[in-house]
Amino acid sequence: MRIRILCLVLLASGTSNAFAEIYPATVNSNVYANSQASSSRSFGTNSAVPGPGTAQITIGANAAGAAFIATAAATPNTAITSPGLNAYLRYDWNVTSTDGSTAPVLVHITTSGWIDSVHEFTPFQLNTYNLFPSWMNVAVAATLATNSGDTRTYGLESGGVFYGGTRVYPSNNWSSGDSTNNAMNGGSSFINASFITTFDAWVTPNSWQTDSIAMSVYTDGPGGYFPINEYGTEPVRTSTFIQTAITVDARYGSQYVVNTSAMPVAAVPEPATNALLAAGLLGLVGLARCRKNR
Repeated sequence: MRIRILCLVLLASGTSNAFAEIYPATVNSNVYANSQASSSRSFGTNSAVPGPGTAQITIGANAAGAAFIATAAATPNTAITSPGLNAYLRYDWNVTSTDGSTAPVLVHITTSGWIDSVHEFTPFQLNTYNLFPSWMNVAVAATLATNSGDTRTYGLESGGVFYGGTRVYPSNNWSSGDSTNNAMNGGSSFINASFITTFDAWVTPNSWQTDSIAMSVYTDGPGGYFPINEYGTEPVRTSTFIQTAITVDARYGSQYVVNTSAMPVAAVPEPATNALLAAGLLGLVGLARCRKNR
């Protein structure tokens, strides 16, 4: 028999499984800014926040069937609107076989993600304000639980977020150039971090107990020891992405199938979208500076 690798996370629509029910995926997304908020419990894109600040969340599966969450948020000045967002996707999965075998099967689970965060500050007056900007609060994380008792949490997190992932720290380029993190004459702070975690797990096929993966993202604007937005413009841009794929080890042949909660295919936002968003915000920031000078 020719051994072949099963495709990435097969969608469960129309799959009949007499051994373990695949529960519907649980999704939740929130986009908020000041007193304005938008909440959604459906797949697809949730986009909100009035004014120059924008935020967007997309939840679904890509064309290969891998579940994902993608976000983008930006504002030209946190004094105008400071968009934040969070999203959650939990789905069940299991392995079934044509012969009804319950012998443990080896599966490979790959989760990848990234954080792209930029926080800038441009003072209204140079050499005037002794300010200390805080980091962006941002995270991407996944939690796995299998019917064999394998439970683990992994991902990336920064600022005041504690999901159980790896801590990442921003690269600060504030004007002072010293360890005080002083932004007297402006500058920027950014996080560009990514991860890919691949590991093996033994699961029992044709089991009444399902396995699960929960993915979360969180983004919120920075704070500070002083109200920084009273002393200058403070642009913020963040984007996050996380996805997970599951395959059965090739040694077990094609008689095993991965079933997952039904997740409709959604278009994965292109990275160029964030670049266009940032370019548009630069124009707004320039307009704000002109008005301030007048």
